[in-house]
Amino acid sequence: MHVREVSAAAGVSVALVKFYVREGLLHPGVRESVNSTSYDETHVARLRLIRALVEGGRLSLAAVSELLDAIDDESLPIEVVVRDAHRAVSRVEQPPSEEAIAMVRGAIARHGWQISDDNPGVLQCAAVVDTAISVGRDDVEEMLEVYGAPVELIAREDLAAVGRAAAARSRVAETVVIGTVLGDAMLLGMRRIAQEHVARQASIAEPPRGTGSRQDRPPTSGHGLRPAAGA
Repeated sequence: MHVREVSAAAGVSVALVKFYVREGLLHPGVRESVNSTSYDETHVARLRLIRALVEGGRLSLAAVSELLDAIDDESLPIEVVVRDAHRAVSRVEQPPSEEAIAMVRGAIARHGWQISDDNPGVLQCAAVVDTAISVGRDDVEEMLEVYGAPVELIAREDLAAVGRAAAARSRVAETVVIGTVLGDAMLLGMRRIAQEHVARQASIAEPPRGTGSRQDRPPTSGHGLRPAAGA
């Protein structure tokens, strides 16, 4: 297929296709003539993957490039691909405090989790702890405890999805990257949905303040006014 066809199939502009080729994110097509280059389904698949990482995962092109290199490098074990995917979505602007790191590591120990010393999630989580404390949240340590069980369930399902992927190493690597990057975005969206649901359930269970049942209110006159005392 020609560039306009691959552009339409992948949902990106022709200019973006050419840009990704120049940047090394997309492998070049086959030159058929001076003015014609042929592409195939592998280009469409790679463009869709890039689009998912950039638009769905909000990753920089530099981070996308690192992940694509990890996917394509057959010599890298899958656990290294997992590490690279975690690092891509766990970047922090400023190193967290030692106190915050200690708080996170304490929660990890209480949950019984076994992780590497350089797990990027530790610094990411600790940076959030610092921010929460700076704005007066005094329940941040409790949050670390409460979130433990549900996120472990999610992590188990993430790994189960990798196990269900096709046996080809490249497919497993793509599943790891897509699941990590898009899974984070999906989790945020579902959390917001669940928060609204819980808030609605709470508002249904509790009547608004200052109101009671109709029987508890004094009778009104025919004009909707309460009768004067002694009437």
